[in-house]
Amino acid sequence: MNNKEAFGFLSSRKSVRDATIVFMDSQQLDDKYYSCIRYKFVELKGDREIFRKRNDLNTWDDMIFFDNSTLAEKRRLSSEGDICTPNHVHAKAIRKPLLELTIKGQRVRLEPLLALIKSLAASENVDSKTMAAMALQFVSSSSGDYSTSSFCLEIVSKGTFQGNIKTHISIAKSTFLLGQLEIGKRKYIELRRLCKSGNVLFPKYELISQYRADITLEKEFIFIRNVSDAPMGVGISYISIIKQTISRLLESLPTDSEFEFPLTFSATDGLDGSGSHQVYNQIQESPDIGSKNFILFAFKPLAIHDRANKLIWENERPNSQFQIRPVTLLAAKENSENVRHLMDTYINPYVADMEENGIPLSQGLVRIKLLRTMFDGKMAGILSGAGGAHCQLCTATFKQLHDVELIRDGFPINRSITSAKELFQSVNEVEFLSLSSNDHLGLTHQPISDIDIICSSPLHSYLCIFRWL
Repeated sequence: MNNKEAFGFLSSRKSVRDATIVFMDSQQLDDKYYSCIRYKFVELKGDREIFRKRNDLNTWDDMIFFDNSTLAEKRRLSSEGDICTPNHVHAKAIRKPLLELTIKGQRVRLEPLLALIKSLAASENVDSKTMAAMALQFVSSSSGDYSTSSFCLEIVSKGTFQGNIKTHISIAKSTFLLGQLEIGKRKYIELRRLCKSGNVLFPKYELISQYRADITLEKEFIFIRNVSDAPMGVGISYISIIKQTISRLLESLPTDSEFEFPLTFSATDGLDGSGSHQVYNQIQESPDIGSKNFILFAFKPLAIHDRANKLIWENERPNSQFQIRPVTLLAAKENSENVRHLMDTYINPYVADMEENGIPLSQGLVRIKLLRTMFDGKMAGILSGAGGAHCQLCTATFKQLHDVELIRDGFPINRSITSAKELFQSVNEVEFLSLSSNDHLGLTHQPISDIDIICSSPLHSYLCIFRWL
């Protein structure tokens, strides 16, 4: 095991198909470091059971072999066991006996792990900070999301846990941590029990549930004009949800964070349509808009800077689907009429207000910087009004694609919402124009978005590769 001593073997199931093994790394300079690593049973070869664990590439590596034995022997564990290193060189590792596991229902309680951590703390003088870090690392790794282990340890290193002094974690921070770990009630109760032994006190899960209910914003129904008197969707005020997001992010910062107002909140938003959904128990069905189609508008926070442009918060997982904040959900087809009604009624007025006036908080003013990047090619054409354009980023036509001189000069990104609106007003006052890509720079209808569309179109990249000619 390369200078690692296995202290215990825990099974999370009755069949001993998943295991949590506690190791001590003796290569550390000062204090001994204990880590809880989760292994998964793979197969049985002869009298050996093969376990694997995830590596950095999110794949399973052969790590450890255990002699085949009875269930009781596995729970009790003898003083020695035959362990195989990653390079399949057999070695002996001393494993201290572990208390009998208590089985209740179909799962194993975590009291043995708690007893093991306490015994290690008593024998090796492990402080409560290390114990809390072990508990966080164990719960995060056993939840299946291995990327949150570093997040938990980062919280520990930032001083959330203060030595042997009892530390009370606020409800706001606990709610934020619960969302980052993406764990449910059972896992949170286990985390709370383990951290309590290290003088780190988390609030009860019921208090977090009540806090979530208190901060939940009021929803409003969305209606579509000239279609139906019944609501066709649901949404939340764009200003309210961004204000709530900023407040929650500021609450999650360390207590010793220093920054000056006004702040600048950066985010990206967008919308997309989806169809062919199954229809089960719909309240109504409109003959004009199929209930199998939906349009979702959402945003994603990116960063917060202070007055001196110092970064005080940054989204470390900007491409994760769990970072999306939905704003509106509309049961409608993805076309220009429905998108225009949604944007003009529920999005554009709020965007104009936020960009002009910002969002006032009790501590000070927060300026808003929005980028519109979350959409596909079809939605880009609807929002920009350039449904007949050959490229959503520049005014090049299909004929100009074969012009060698233009290819040598390159195709600059010269489309903008402002120029598109000016062109529409100068050409015609009607909403729909010619669908020909050679007329009016591909403009087919009045632009819907009030801010520029940032769309990395594959076609524009295709045009730029000919610059070498």
